[in-house]
Amino acid sequence: MHLPDGVLPVREWLPLAVVGSGAFAAASTRARQVLDVRRVPVVGFLGAVVLVLQLINFPLLGGASGHLTGTALLVFAAGLEVATVTMASVLVVQALLLQDGGLLALGANYVNMVVIPALVARLFEPVVRGQRGLPWYRGCAAGVAAWCGNVAGALSCAVQLAVADIVPVRTALLWMGGCHALVGAVEGVLTGVSVTVLARRRLLHVSTDRIARDISRPGLSNWLTPVLALAALAAVLVPLASERPDVLETLLQHVGRLDHRGR
Repeated sequence: MHLPDGVLPVREWLPLAVVGSGAFAAASTRARQVLDVRRVPVVGFLGAVVLVLQLINFPLLGGASGHLTGTALLVFAAGLEVATVTMASVLVVQALLLQDGGLLALGANYVNMVVIPALVARLFEPVVRGQRGLPWYRGCAAGVAAWCGNVAGALSCAVQLAVADIVPVRTALLWMGGCHALVGAVEGVLTGVSVTVLARRRLLHVSTDRIARDISRPGLSNWLTPVLALAALAAVLVPLASERPDVLETLLQHVGRLDHRGR
């Protein structure tokens, strides 16, 4: 779902860049205040795992493929502010080193893949981070949040394409929304299982305001098993990744805005 450069006109990518920059600035300021320094290695490793997971495309109907975003998982594991800053690093690495997403479109991609899914996940935080719910119940809530965030980000991208007169609004909404309903289901399952494991190990923050003074203060050793499990899953899935274009690339190729190489 990474928009390349040259797709959105200036009248769209520039305001989105401003919105994305403002969101990142606010998140980074808040993250410095709430992040427990002992969680920095874990957050960095989670960001690396998310980067790898985003590189793994799985086949969908219609000759397209989809990939996970990982935003909701990071929100529940590290807090909204820390997650959005970490995801910004992931998008920058993809744009600069992997040519996945354009630099001018970075603001749009940040809004679609990070800001919107993160805000959706924030709505589910009272349930996911609550102390009363059973781990599986909190995991189910996290899975629903991941699905909703994935679909919401895809619909946002569809609206941007329609406003730019690139794709008819009905086509954009049906294709992006329908395909990412399937992608979101996969992400929802992975997020739900991961959050259930984290909840059982008491590794979910109660709230972002209490991160720095969390009495449990889980160390790196407590995170070792779940984080390594995610890394192992990513390593297993990499060789199985589909070479099909993703949902957005397939749509842009259909309307002649990209060639078969995604350019």
